[in-house]
Amino acid sequence: NDNDHSNNDNQPSQPPIVVLHALYSSHVDFDRRVQDYAAKFPNNNENVEIRTHQVDLTTSADGIESALSSSLPPRIEACLHVAARANPNACQNDPDGSRAVNVPTAFFRFLTTSPRQCPWIVA
Repeated sequence: NDNDHSNNDNQPSQPPIVVLHALYSSHVDFDRRVQDYAAKFPNNNENVEIRTHQVDLTTSADGIESALSSSLPPRIEACLHVAARANPNACQNDPDGSRAVNVPTAFFRFLTTSPRQCPWIVA
């Protein structure tokens, strides 16, 4: 009897198991490219949610706080830093800006201060 089967259409959707927050500085297509890449793995999309946030890593910790405080969760379990300026000319022309992106101490300070207290930072 078809009436004996429970209908899952009325069940609230389960939240994703993993929420990834991807930060970017100025790349125009970053958000679209991240979403396009995630679409290549349709079996994983139900368990992973990707949110992108534009932030200037060369700014101060206060500037990063004001840019991200409303969009990031209060607790971050881990941070994997993969941003980099790898072009030697760009690094030579802007050594301070390159250092701020490649070794974003202001961002790490933002992550490790209360209430976030991110326990894992991999750079």
